[in-house]
Amino acid sequence: MEVYREKPQNRKGHGMTNTKLELLHGQTVRALAPECAVWLKKDGTFPLDAPEKLALYGSGARHTQKGGTGSGDVNARHTVSIEEGLLAGGFTVTTQNWLDSYDNILAKSKADFIKSIKEEARRQRVLAVMLGMGAVMGEPDYDLPLLGEGDLGVYVLGRVSGEGNDRKVTPGDFCLTETEIRDILQANRQYRRFCLVLNVGGQVDLTPVMEVKNILLLSQLGAETGHVLSDLLLGKAYPSGKLSQTWAPYSAYPEALHFGHKDNTYYGEGMFVGYRYFSSFDKPVLFPFGYGLGYTDFALSEKTVKKEQGYLAVSAKVANVGAFPGKETVQIYASAPCTSQPYPKLALCAFQKTYEIAAGETETVTLRVDLADLAGHDKEGKKYFLEKGVYRLYIGFDSRALLPLASLEAKEEILLWETSTKLKNPDVETIRPDAKWQSEAFSSDIPVFSLLAEDVAHRQKPTSHLPDEEALQLAKKLSVKELITLCVGYHKKGPDILSVIGNASKSVAEAAGETADGVAGLPALVMADGPAGLRLSKEFWKDKKGGV
Repeated sequence: MEVYREKPQNRKGHGMTNTKLELLHGQTVRALAPECAVWLKKDGTFPLDAPEKLALYGSGARHTQKGGTGSGDVNARHTVSIEEGLLAGGFTVTTQNWLDSYDNILAKSKADFIKSIKEEARRQRVLAVMLGMGAVMGEPDYDLPLLGEGDLGVYVLGRVSGEGNDRKVTPGDFCLTETEIRDILQANRQYRRFCLVLNVGGQVDLTPVMEVKNILLLSQLGAETGHVLSDLLLGKAYPSGKLSQTWAPYSAYPEALHFGHKDNTYYGEGMFVGYRYFSSFDKPVLFPFGYGLGYTDFALSEKTVKKEQGYLAVSAKVANVGAFPGKETVQIYASAPCTSQPYPKLALCAFQKTYEIAAGETETVTLRVDLADLAGHDKEGKKYFLEKGVYRLYIGFDSRALLPLASLEAKEEILLWETSTKLKNPDVETIRPDAKWQSEAFSSDIPVFSLLAEDVAHRQKPTSHLPDEEALQLAKKLSVKELITLCVGYHKKGPDILSVIGNASKSVAEAAGETADGVAGLPALVMADGPAGLRLSKEFWKDKKGGV
């Protein structure tokens, strides 16, 4: 058989030409990706009028993260690094010596890290690929002078994370290293205009560098990441994303009481995770859930609320009060009674992003809140109901910038449906807030509505999805070994066992995996690797008949 391998590309992007379809796909990604970026802090320095000399630092400058590990990764023909994207955008990077020196330090650290993984795998008598899946190598310490020319400095903080390992509260992972803190703060003081760019898949504790005035959460935007940053800095695009998690110092988090227990994990946090915890327990945050700045600013006005057929219909005017075009996301949160069962202070129940609004213009957005979504369930999970009491709704641009919108009062408990469960109630004691917010009163100009049983009548009890008779009869005919095989799926034996991530299909070379074969009456299903899409194989084999 003849083996074909993808020709490797160098850092400048030469060596292989994209197809027309790939180029069009890249253009689409480049246009949409800025909608995922977020200004965490800004002082009006950006966007720039034109490209200029730029002092570029940080692990993500050349080693840009396009995605996460495991199922968060795919084989790209080429990934545009941040350095490459800035050069293509017309910037002059004045820190080639720093970047080259960092490359050498990083290469040695990676070699040492891989060696340690292999040694630990041998000690534990497990496959190194399994032990190393998702493992994060901490940022190496180094002492390189920041000698880049120009008035503009950019430090790209990079972190890789994903499937296979939990984040660790250590320097170089969730926490910043002393080297990163030192260099970020020095560059912030050294350059007249400075931006800290976060090329990360998960949050990091920014507490030590919060004096930086411009912080851009670029995240991981795929193969076009470098071009996207260039577009954002030059104002060819603008960020309009919102945080899907709360950014807070580690000290503000609750203890995970049973996390990682060998036999059982009891979720003592209950529903109080993420922003539900921080708001309900009044904990300090760096940047709240739903937060995100762009190049312009917005104001909310003329809010109207109507109750209609099981919903609250909300409209509001969003005015662009800044000097640049932009988009904003209006968010509605609900606060439920907290008497018989604990409920969070705030729970997101509706949101709507605007179209692009020009400076000085307005747009009216409309949102609908399904009143049945305000329901909760009892401790055993057998009863879904709206508790008696007052439900308060708030509107705003993030979970910590909210205005009262409306309140609804249920004079009695309203049952949606009852169900049964064969699972044993673990009887875990969960944390519970004092719910002092329930004593807060809205002003008299905030509309009040009654919450009635008829308001949730449209939400029917979910139907059971039981297997049909044919499937039941087939299952009864299968042996215990065949049933186990169905649960495991297709798996390779022998030397091919390393193909556990992507290209692990028997039938299709480019698939991530497939269900079990060899069970009578059940054909195998071939699968893509969902979170990131197709992980196309870098190698394929051509047989004598021309097949692959």
